[in-house]
Amino acid sequence: MFCKKFLAALFIVVLSAIPSSAKFLWQDYSLTILSGNEYKVGDKNQTIFTFEHAGETEIGDSFLFYDHSRWRNGKVDHYGEWTTRYSITKLTNGKKPKGLISDYFVTSCLEMGNNMKNSLYGIGINLNIKPFSYFKIDYYRRINDNSPNNWQTTIVWGLPFNIGDAEFVYDGFLDKTTSTSRRSADMNFTSQLKWNISPYLKIKNKLYLGIEYVHWDNKYGIKHSSAFPTNERNVNALLQYHF
Repeated sequence: MFCKKFLAALFIVVLSAIPSSAKFLWQDYSLTILSGNEYKVGDKNQTIFTFEHAGETEIGDSFLFYDHSRWRNGKVDHYGEWTTRYSITKLTNGKKPKGLISDYFVTSCLEMGNNMKNSLYGIGINLNIKPFSYFKIDYYRRINDNSPNNWQTTIVWGLPFNIGDAEFVYDGFLDKTTSTSRRSADMNFTSQLKWNISPYLKIKNKLYLGIEYVHWDNKYGIKHSSAFPTNERNVNALLQYHF
């Protein structure tokens, strides 16, 4: 109870200090096509078109994605998330910490899908771990539309590397939630291994070819069973264009 009240109070204090607008220091847009045949809780075969926007602002950072899923049986599904993180260092005009932790954040996230909308708020940190380009951890209180509230830990990372002249990126996220009286605890580990093929095609913007692997236990908080399997182990073919 104390932790929940502390997060709510901290979030209100930080929001009151945020200016009405903030400029982006950098931003990136991308479109991704994913195709796999081992999805759970729905059609096994799906093609997903994903739009993403990521950027750093004068007060923090932002990440948004929107999925348009097309099932083999003709059904169409939509889902999106928007995460905003407010840097304590930037809002207080302080110096960034030195060492493992490079910044502290107050965080919020909005999840939107068919007949659902969940709100999350919490705290986060950025870690300085070389050779990762970023490594972030957020801890949220989840305010759920269709079930009791619970907690979520989110880890995201990006790891660029080269093999000879070939450029690669390994990035992804891990979401882990706690159980409630109406849903099981779930863990979603999703990562992408991508090869930048734009230099070979003489394309200025980055074009990645790769795979995405999804390792999801109790997908959507639905307890896995032999009668209704919800543990997803899914490999997707991936094509991603940045602009």
